[in-house]
Amino acid sequence: MKKLIIIFAIIVFSYCTPKKENRNPTDKITEIENYLEALNKKEIFSGAVLIAKNDSVIFQKAYGYANLNHKIPNSLNTKFNIASMGKMFTGVAIMQLVQEGILSVNDKVGKFLPEYPNNLVRDSVSIHQLLTHTSGLPDFMTPEYYESSKDKYRKLTDFSRLYQSKELAYPSGTRFVYCNSDYLVLGLIIEKVTGLTFDQYLEKNIYGKAVMTNTGNYMRDHVIENMAVGYTHSNIYPEKLMNNIYVSTVSGGPAGGEYSTLNDIFNFSKGIKNNLFLNPYNTEILITGKVDDNTYAYGFTDIKTNNHRIIGHSGGHLGVACELRMFEDIGYTVIILTNRDAEDGFLDARYFIQKQLTGSTPSIESYYNTKSIVESILKKQDSLKQEVILKNHNLREDMINVEGYHQLSIGNYDIAITLFKLATTEFPESSNAFDSLGEAYMVSGDTLKAIKAYEKSLYLDTLNINATEKLRVLKTK
Repeated sequence: MKKLIIIFAIIVFSYCTPKKENRNPTDKITEIENYLEALNKKEIFSGAVLIAKNDSVIFQKAYGYANLNHKIPNSLNTKFNIASMGKMFTGVAIMQLVQEGILSVNDKVGKFLPEYPNNLVRDSVSIHQLLTHTSGLPDFMTPEYYESSKDKYRKLTDFSRLYQSKELAYPSGTRFVYCNSDYLVLGLIIEKVTGLTFDQYLEKNIYGKAVMTNTGNYMRDHVIENMAVGYTHSNIYPEKLMNNIYVSTVSGGPAGGEYSTLNDIFNFSKGIKNNLFLNPYNTEILITGKVDDNTYAYGFTDIKTNNHRIIGHSGGHLGVACELRMFEDIGYTVIILTNRDAEDGFLDARYFIQKQLTGSTPSIESYYNTKSIVESILKKQDSLKQEVILKNHNLREDMINVEGYHQLSIGNYDIAITLFKLATTEFPESSNAFDSLGEAYMVSGDTLKAIKAYEKSLYLDTLNINATEKLRVLKTK
């Protein structure tokens, strides 16, 4: 199953015994700066990075181009699409209304949206479940959405037909499944109880308070000063880039998609740490993990790596990869904003910076191992050698999946199938891995193998609607 929100799947870290770290902090920053410059020289990183220590900026620099057509470089003032980082703003907004006594996280959707067309959602789904992606709502990011003109989606209500009348994907409160529709509903609730548009509420209660003068849900098809164009891999011309205007929403909203700058996101981070938006009690409720092994809070992730607590959120889409990370106990804040796909330098930068600040983890090493194995497959190196290597290293399913879909999109069916088969071998209990393999077989014309893979996917996850639909179509051929 294709994951266009794949960046959210990479917020996975291991709990490890901390390593003793004696290096001078200045040396760490120097190594980070040198590494980023090396990526820049290879033209595989385009964006901007800020590192602060105890609310003081100790490093910030921009790399690459905001606009490749006109060779306009990225700068410290460039506005980048921040994708699902915007969920942090929605989480703060909801908790502000909780703090004011206007609503409770236990309130049901129907209390504020009595006209909501799905009775089950209206009567049983809570604000808490929406905040934590446990509502069961289907995601609006469907093939119907991607294949239609984005001009149709400018207001929150424009998205309603894509998800509101559809059945729940799973029973509410039973599992964590990242879902953008959850945050659209939260936005509708904010508008209903405040009488303001979502954007007006953010301007007054978040952007205005934190002095975020270059942040907003801008209309991308209008003139936006200092805006970075997002670039993703072309499905038409292999190995070339195309801008993402036809695959992204016209404007951001409660689920994300705002544009912002390094300085504005830094000001927002200080607002969280210094309780500018909420009192200390409600700030802690906002950022404390509640689901997905206590790693997801209310629009924030709450991760521990090498026993360091990291608060923030990442974001990603085609031509967008970014994140805010606040290392609570050691006082570092790291902001990475890019206008390329996650695998185009963002992940390299993210993991190198983390390794310098908090030491390596199995997750970080897994990233580099997976990258090496995928590259060897793309170079069609000896498969027996690969099998030997695989026995010694854990791999990352999400990275294999992304590259598999890239190869599938440019017609390299054999390589895509090899990658997806690798994922099913390494992750035999993953419904998603078999779903992806099924799609590769289907696209390549091997109906029997596609059916077998989709049946395995459905066996592993009986709620996989995509596999159910694909099997229905395949078995009627």
